[in-house]
Amino acid sequence: MRIADETVSGTAALRVYGLPGREDLMPWLGGVFVGELFRGKGIGARLCITVKERAKSLLLHRPLYLFALDKQA
Repeated sequence: MRIADETVSGTAALRVYGLPGREDLMPWLGGVFVGELFRGKGIGARLCITVKERAKSLLLHRPLYLFALDKQA
């Protein structure tokens, strides 16, 4: 989570499982959201990098999976 002037600007999560029925895929980058006022400033990219670094620090040396509902096709 990034905070700017006591306002949450964005969020992202490291999840063990992210997609029901695909428990074979792990870990997941999930819950990525950047508030409208903060978009276009690289916050989402920094959040994703932070999650990736956290996964690595937990010795999860494997790809991170991401499911985007609007891109599922």
